[in-house]
Amino acid sequence: MTDQISVKKIILLTSAIFLVAFLFYGFLYLRYSNDYFKIDHNILLNFMLINGINTVVFSTSILFYKKYLNPVSLFCLFVFYYAFSLLPLSPNFSEYSKSSNTVIIVTIISFISGSIFAFYNKESLYNFLLFNNFIKKIKKIKSQINSRLILYVLFYSSIIVFFIEIYLIGYIPVFKMFSKFVYEDANDHMINFLHYFVVLSSVLPAFSYILYKNNVISKREYFLIHAISFFINFNFFSRQFLLLYMISLYFAYLFHNKSSFKFGITVISLMIMMFLTVGFLRFMQDNTYKTENQDKKQIEYLNNISNSKYKLSVLENYLTIYSSNRFYELNKMINEKDSTNYYGYGMYTFKPIVSVLFLNRLNLVDYDSKFNIPNAVPTFVVDAYLDFGITGSILINFIYGFISTIFFYSFWKKKKSGIINFSIIVFCIAMMTFMNYFNTFFVWFVLIINNLLIKDE
Repeated sequence: MTDQISVKKIILLTSAIFLVAFLFYGFLYLRYSNDYFKIDHNILLNFMLINGINTVVFSTSILFYKKYLNPVSLFCLFVFYYAFSLLPLSPNFSEYSKSSNTVIIVTIISFISGSIFAFYNKESLYNFLLFNNFIKKIKKIKSQINSRLILYVLFYSSIIVFFIEIYLIGYIPVFKMFSKFVYEDANDHMINFLHYFVVLSSVLPAFSYILYKNNVISKREYFLIHAISFFINFNFFSRQFLLLYMISLYFAYLFHNKSSFKFGITVISLMIMMFLTVGFLRFMQDNTYKTENQDKKQIEYLNNISNSKYKLSVLENYLTIYSSNRFYELNKMINEKDSTNYYGYGMYTFKPIVSVLFLNRLNLVDYDSKFNIPNAVPTFVVDAYLDFGITGSILINFIYGFISTIFFYSFWKKKKSGIINFSIIVFCIAMMTFMNYFNTFFVWFVLIINNLLIKDE
């Protein structure tokens, strides 16, 4: 995984990708065109066309970047979710407006364009960052920072806030996970802002591993910080931050050790399993599930949650619940924005700045209740469009793609700060079907800490 892929491997891999894609999408076409589903032929053609183009882009990105994991190959998962949402499997299904399709397609093209532009200019950008006087001053300041001290300040802050929140909850969640709906209780007792230190436990194991490999802390200290941080993180049953824990730790390991393609597939499989397992644990904690569905199989429960009129597989149910429904919410918001000619002028894209300056609490910024993004989770696409319309969708997503490739390049250029930077990008891309993590305070917080804590040679 750390070596450049040979031309022979690329040809073999590309051939394998096209073969698997042909069989997979051929199977889906036959499945959804049968007498049970009776999905419109034009919808299926659009589904196949988008996925055909997506497969070509995915394969080309591996050839272009010479890496399996790159911003464009990861982004292709989001494109697949969009294609899948075109299938009318959910009762919430509605045909996308012309505006919605335009915004989504422009977003996809802009992100990929930003990634490609950054990759073509990577050497010039790298040299600029290397020799720029401002960057040199930042590096001089970083060299005087005690990384060990910062790590322990963050670690103990995480523990202290965790115990305060446990006191407010009244019990340790992990020990009551089969008798109480701990996810809801934990969220109800979070302390504003201070909870970021608890969430930081998702990346502290990776931070500590990097510092351990660079002889800043001992192996014993690393295992202690890792174990306690994982315990804190697991107690809140947050799938996204358990996912971030695994992503950041994987890239920290990959940076310092040689790894095989098989190992990468194993880690990705474990990530998916953990994501699904925590999801089922949360379902089991739900009082509705425990009283009304305790004798039903998981597949039947998922069917009830997705409300589909079809009997779907587990994977189809998950895609319907966690992907398609998100795009339908996006469609509603885009149509609402267009009908009211609404513009946020940056309040959604730059939410961390709004939060830090307390602009919303001072009533200088007022979020419209019709665009309740945390509740609707209408994918990452919506923020830029709400703020600046189609122009925002082009420029902001171009920047996201640009930054994603810069962080990708810094990781493969063996810059230590690139480990967490690229991990955060992978996390943001993985969560795109839910919401925009690029513009969350936590992501900005971690990036700031990372670039203070981790020193490049």
